[in-house]
Amino acid sequence: MNDSFSLYILLALLGCLLAGILFAWLLYRKTEHLDKRLRYGLFVIRTVAVTVITALLFFPLVRSVSYNLEKPVIVIGQDNSLSVGAIEPNGFNKQQYEKDMQALADKLSEKYEVKVYNFSDSVKSGYDFKNKGQVSNASKFINQLNDELLNRNVGSVILASDGIFNRGEAHFMI
Repeated sequence: MNDSFSLYILLALLGCLLAGILFAWLLYRKTEHLDKRLRYGLFVIRTVAVTVITALLFFPLVRSVSYNLEKPVIVIGQDNSLSVGAIEPNGFNKQQYEKDMQALADKLSEKYEVKVYNFSDSVKSGYDFKNKGQVSNASKFINQLNDELLNRNVGSVILASDGIFNRGEAHFMI
C-alpha cells in the first residue's frame, strides 16, 4: 500500500464522519424540549450510525491496488503439416533444427514464460516434428492464442512455418 491510498482512505473516513455530524446536527438542532444529556447522547449515536452506514456504502468503491509482476509470454508456433516435412532445402538438417527449436524454448524460458504449440489440422501443446497434419491452419492457431492468452502480457509470437497456408485466413491479431 502506498501513501496516496492511505490518504484516500483517511479522506473518505473524514467525509463519512462529516456526513454523520451534519445529519445528526440537522435532526437535533431544534430539540430544546429534550434533556441536554439525552440530546448529546442521541447526537453521538446518530453520528456514529450514519458514519458507519456511509462507510459501508462507499468503501466497496475503494479498491485495493495490487501488482502481480508476471513474465511476458513468448509463444512458439511450429507448423506440423505434411508440406513442412516434404520440402527440405539444401543444407537443412532436421535433427539440428529440432535441437535448435528446443534450445530456443529453453533459453527463452529463463527470462520469459514460454508456450510452445504445434499446428496443422488442429492445435496442440508442445513440439511435434512428425509432420503428419494434412493442412496448415495458422488461423486456427491464432484464434486459439486469442482465446487462451486474452489479457495476458504476450511479448512475442514466433511462427515456424513454410509459409504455405491451406486453410483459414492469413491475418494475425493478438
